[in-house]
Amino acid sequence: MPYDNPNMAAGQGYANMDMSKILEKIDEVLLFNKKFNDISMKICQSMGYNGLKRKHRRNVRYYTNCHLDHENESFDKYRTVLMVDTPTVQYKPSDIIDHLKKWDMQLAEDIKTLGMLNNAYRAISGKDNCIIDSAMSHMAKNYEKTGRWYARFMETKSAHDMHDLDDAIHAKEKAKEEIEMQGMYHY
Repeated sequence: MPYDNPNMAAGQGYANMDMSKILEKIDEVLLFNKKFNDISMKICQSMGYNGLKRKHRRNVRYYTNCHLDHENESFDKYRTVLMVDTPTVQYKPSDIIDHLKKWDMQLAEDIKTLGMLNNAYRAISGKDNCIIDSAMSHMAKNYEKTGRWYARFMETKSAHDMHDLDDAIHAKEKAKEEIEMQGMYHY
């Protein structure tokens, strides 16, 4: 039964979708972010920014887990088998500042899209989608960081400052990654 609350508009462009289409669109965003972070990880490593490489690597794992949870929930709750192809991502930033700018803009767009999808989901189910809530929270944290880092790098334009910050990011991300990887099998 659709949740009919006139005070809460369903997401623009998603208002007339059925639940299976909404679930597919959610998965498309998750898969795009998994792929985007995988490419970004390689790019950051090739530019010598190993802290950002680790951050993106952790993001790949996060979005992979979200995708798998979303597939399972889609079937368990709505008997929908998601068959979403991994999107093609063409991404080649010119330098680390360009990467942060583009990543920041992509996060802003995807947060907005997930918010609208959550409204459409809520209009049908009467409640938020927990995977969207988690993904939006994760994206918001990355969005806060990318905005700060981008502004800092634009102000200093110092490769030394960029690498100092990246070294600090590397230490934090390595510690987080080690905790996350405890108990997991390594191939």
